Parts: sequence; C-alpha cells; structure tokens
Amino acid sequence: MKPTPTTELTQQVAARLRARRSFLDLTQEDVVKLDGIGFGQSTLSRIEDGDRAIEIEYLFPLCVALGLDPITELAESWAEVNGGGESTGGLRVAR
Repeated sequence: MKPTPTTELTQQVAARLRARRSFLDLTQEDVVKLDGIGFGQSTLSRIEDGDRAIEIEYLFPLCVALGLDPITELAESWAEVNGGGESTGGLRVAR
C-alpha cells in the first residue's frame, strides 16, 4: 500500500524532531522532563518512530522545548514531502 501524504508528513516531522533531539544530545527521557512536555517517553518514542500522529497539543510544546518553531517545522516538512515550494531542508532555531 502506498503511504498517504499525511503518513509521509508525519514521518517527515518525526524525523526532523528526532534529528533535533539527537543534535542537542538529549535522550527521550531528557526531553519528556523538560518544562511544558506533558507526555511520557513511550509517547515520544511512538511520535519519533512515526507510529503515532503528532497532535498539535504534542507538537507545539515539543518544538518549543527543542528550540524549534512548530510552524516552520510543519511548513518545511510539507514542502519536502510534496516536492514543492522553498525548503531549506535544515532545522531552524526558534527565536
């Protein structure tokens, strides 16, 4: 079965979040202990593995905790999945 664009988008966002966490040298356990994260390590694991849809209630605090802008992450992931628009392909730190 061919993945749907939503599945591909979820996978792309998950990969970007996982890459940022790794860049910051944080474990999943470290991340879920950060201020504003209201879920556990197993949820983060499923999000990063792309096994769970990333609800906005999880995406926003996770991005903020990792120093990312959630809108930028969604937009760049969307562009990468759909092969259109301008995308830097990199991670941006929220200011």
